[in-house]
Parts: sequence; structure tokens; C-alpha cells
Amino acid sequence: MQSDAQIIEAGMRIRNLREFCTLANIEYKDSTNSRKAALKQLSRYYTWEKDGHAFVITSVKEVPDPKPLHGNDLFTEDVRIILEAFFSGVPGSVMFSKRELARVCGFVNPAYGTRLQPDFQHLVQSGKFTAPMIRFYLDKTSDLINGYCITHMSASIERLEQRDLISVDREVYVREEIETRVTPCDGGEEYETVVDLWRPATDREAKVHRALFDKFKEINGLTYVNSVSMREYDRFRAKVYDKLGISESREYLRIKYVGASTFDDSSTANNAYLAAKRRINDKVLAHCLSKVSGQVRDSFDRFLDNYGKDPDTGLFAPGTTVVTMHNEEEEEAARNEMINKLIGFERDGQSLREAREHSQLLQDLDLVNLPEGCSEEERRETMENVAHLIAQNIEDERMRKKRGNIPR
Repeated sequence: MQSDAQIIEAGMRIRNLREFCTLANIEYKDSTNSRKAALKQLSRYYTWEKDGHAFVITSVKEVPDPKPLHGNDLFTEDVRIILEAFFSGVPGSVMFSKRELARVCGFVNPAYGTRLQPDFQHLVQSGKFTAPMIRFYLDKTSDLINGYCITHMSASIERLEQRDLISVDREVYVREEIETRVTPCDGGEEYETVVDLWRPATDREAKVHRALFDKFKEINGLTYVNSVSMREYDRFRAKVYDKLGISESREYLRIKYVGASTFDDSSTANNAYLAAKRRINDKVLAHCLSKVSGQVRDSFDRFLDNYGKDPDTGLFAPGTTVVTMHNEEEEEAARNEMINKLIGFERDGQSLREAREHSQLLQDLDLVNLPEGCSEEERRETMENVAHLIAQNIEDERMRKKRGNIPR
């Protein structure tokens, strides 16, 4: 903030706003709005008295005032409370995926991302919906919810970072195949398993990860992306990754709360955490029930126009029951059930302690190296073993100090 030429001190008399901005390394523009903005920014660092056009500095603040919230912001203050509470008992930093951070902050519930079509099988068994309908509802609703939640959560994180309340390191990890094992089986057949490893990305890999999507849109002249172009993007990404020798990449946020803690004890932190999380969840749920529903409805109408039709005649094939099944009230009830199950909390949702444990648990489970082609039973057994080990050690001080570390 201070310039190299001169340090601003209490008692200094500065001739005008232009000189004040120059000394404080703030850009000065000679317009009414720009002058107002400059004064607001200067007031975060200094207090003064006016003497005509001159400024007489009365004090230099040891800790700058936080940047003001954005006028249209809905979530930042509650996200701040949640992170302050979360880190009140966690030394150091914690690494989150964006989806996991959305769970911790209450944008979605802990089951989000694990809800599958069988969770809504009862709607098909009722005879009022077909499996493709349910799959469409779930995919479309999930996409829209994810877009809304991640966008607003990311904006809140950026604002808290700008206000110097949190530090955020954005780290990219890639999955690389390191070994292919061939195991003989009964009958002379061989069973092939691929062993892969998550590791920190190189500078080149991280640069590709962050630029790939925009590059794809630029190459194809796209201004927006729909389901068709996303399939093309998946193929494009697979080719690029194949040349790099990796199969997947993910970006994680390593977050540390650096603001002052205002909580006296764990009980106060937990109550503040639950209250802020509930406020966020209520706002997101209300938005999605009102806005997302309409978008899903419009897309569903287009889906019905094409689903089950003969591509040559444009008519529904004999025996198709889509039209007779479609009922607006029943469709709205099913859609709202999905939104509630993807977002809404039961009772108070996770406590602060559970959120901390769940965050570490998901990080470890998410990055367990499981071979391609392993059976569901083997996968479940591996997950249960890891979960058991974490549960045994979650309160151990050694694990607390390593909370932010991704398993290598």
C-alpha cells in the first residue's frame, strides 16, 4: 500500500487527493465516481481531517479494514462464519475440492454427488415415470444446481480472499498410470488391473488444466456449451491428456483462515456454524425450487418432443407411454423431491465436528488408488477399511496436523 518514495505517517499534511493516491499507490482518475472509490479505499488504511483540499493524517491503521461486501452478495458473510468456525479447531490449512467445500458450507447436502438413479426408482415403480425420464431429471437438475452453487460459492471465496480473511492456494493434481498388472486366473485367462497414482501436476500440466476448456471453445468458435459440445470436449480433453500421459486432472483449494477468531469455545463455534449453514441452505433451496424448476421444465418439454419418436415420421412409436405418463403436477412433485434430496438438510445437517471428519474422510476416499475393473465388493471393502482407519485416528493430534495433506 505504501510507496517506496515516502511513508505516510500520522501528522502528515498531504496537499490533495491526487498526491494522497500517489503516495498510497492507488490509481487516481479525475472523475466523481473514481474519487469516491479512492476515498473508500484510502479509509481502509488511514483516518484524516480535511483542511480545504488537503488531508491531515490523524492515524495509520495497524490492521486495514476489511473490504466491503458486494452489493448483490447473498452468501459471503455466512461463508466467512462457516470457515471461521471450521478452522477454529483446525491448525494449518485444509484442502477441499469445490464440491466438498460446497457440502461443508451448506450449498448442498452431504449426499450430493452420491445420489443415483436407483434412489428414485420408486418413481418408476409407481408407473408414472419411465427410467429415461428420471435419468433426465436427475442429470439436468444436478447440472443446474451444481452451476448455481459452485458459481456463488467461488465468488464468496474470492471476496473473502480479497478482504484478506482467508488464504487460498489453488493446486492441480493429475492421475497417472504407473503400472499394469496381469494376473492369471482359472481357465487360462488373465485378469488385467491398472494401478494409477494421484500426484501434484507439473507446471505444464497445471497450465493445460486451467486453459483447456477456454481453448476448446476458442478452437470451435463456441460462446456457450451444451450437452453435445460437452461430449466433443470430453473427446478433445482425452486426446490432450493422452499426449501428456495422464488420465484425469482436478483442482483443489488449499484454504487457511487468517482472520481473527471471535468464538470463545467449540459450542459457540458449532452453533454459529449450523446457523450460517442453515441460512445458506435455505437460500439455495428456495432459489433452486423457483428458478431451476422452470429451466428443467423447459428442457423436459423439449426432451418429450423427441423421446420415443420415430426419427423418420416424427411420431411416437406404438406402445410408447410417455404422453399418458406425463402429468404436470406429478412431474413437479418428482422434480422438487430431487432438488430437496440433492440440496436440503435433514434436521440440522452435519455438526461442525462431523463436517471436519467428513471432509478428511472424503479426501482420503476420493484419492484412494483403486485399480480399474475391480469389483464393487472389492471397492466397498477398500472404502470401508479406509473409513475405519480414519475413524480410529480422526481425533489423534498427529492426524489433526496433517489434515490438509492429500495422500500420496
